[in-house]
Amino acid sequence: MAKPTLDSRAGEISDQLQTSLGVHGASLEKRAAKAGRALPKSVRRDIDVITNAQALQDNPKLARQIDEREVEKAHRHAKGWLGTVDRAERRKTIALNTLTEIAFRILVVAGLFLAILIWRDLI
Repeated sequence: MAKPTLDSRAGEISDQLQTSLGVHGASLEKRAAKAGRALPKSVRRDIDVITNAQALQDNPKLARQIDEREVEKAHRHAKGWLGTVDRAERRKTIALNTLTEIAFRILVVAGLFLAILIWRDLI
């Protein structure tokens, strides 16, 4: 009886990973691995709770070890965080960070070039 609800929870988180972060994979575990550092540590831990429970549910004796309250709490937390992710804002932030990094590096190289010119009395 717990099997459909656990699978539906895992499927829901897996679908949200795909829509929120654009991560593809065959299972929740693979999608979470591909998301990697894009997920906060607490959300990765919550996804691990769900995937571990999925692994235990197939064995009747091990299925008794599943803590439904912990799985529900992990599901709510992961779903809540993934619901706050705005894909467009995320892309914009990545683009701005990249442009800022490039501009800073150009500034440093220009400053070093100018310092060398001054040091050699060419200016």
